[in-house]
Amino acid sequence: MSTRLEARDVRVAFGDGAGSLSVLRGASLQLEPGELVALTGPSGSGKSVLLDVLAGWSRPDSGTVCWGQHDEPPSWAGLGVVPQAMGLMPDLSVWHNITLPLRLTGGGGRAGRRALADGSARAGILLEQLGLAHLRRRTPGELSLGEQQRVAVARAALLEPQVLLADEPSAHQDAASCDAVLDVLRGVCTAGGAVLVASHDDAVLDRSDRWLRMLEGQVVDDD
Repeated sequence: MSTRLEARDVRVAFGDGAGSLSVLRGASLQLEPGELVALTGPSGSGKSVLLDVLAGWSRPDSGTVCWGQHDEPPSWAGLGVVPQAMGLMPDLSVWHNITLPLRLTGGGGRAGRRALADGSARAGILLEQLGLAHLRRRTPGELSLGEQQRVAVARAALLEPQVLLADEPSAHQDAASCDAVLDVLRGVCTAGGAVLVASHDDAVLDRSDRWLRMLEGQVVDDD
């Protein structure tokens, strides 16, 4: 089984000179296709910063991130992200937020129309699975935080990406909704993707294939 994503000795510091703050201090990890991995550790240990680097949203000061044989993250079709802030488009409906990756990937002709139809059908399934079907026409401002978070999960999982990175995706969920979120994430794994979830939630840890623990900017334990 080939490695989809690998980080080696990633270092990130904020600020310059004597006042700089080291956030990542040589963090390394590997994700394999088909596995759901929990990234745990105390607040301030660097989990969110590491996810930003893995997603290509920020550059490390040193170290490398490899996606298979490449050093750049894949397109929308290959990478799904659930940020803590959700990142939903406020003027778009639930349906249009979830299906946004379909429009970003584009594609014309018969193949493009088929991909659009398949993606729309999968969006409908995700709406049902995450208890959002009755909210499809609402905008994010009309939703609870938990509902917004489930919309972000559906959007990230829509194209069954090679890698899905999720930052505390169960933080605003009750037990039943958390199970639904984890079912969706596990579905990405079943389709061959790798999922990395930063979380303190015992429910997430219980359903993960393995745990990575961060402490003071390093991955110090792999259970």
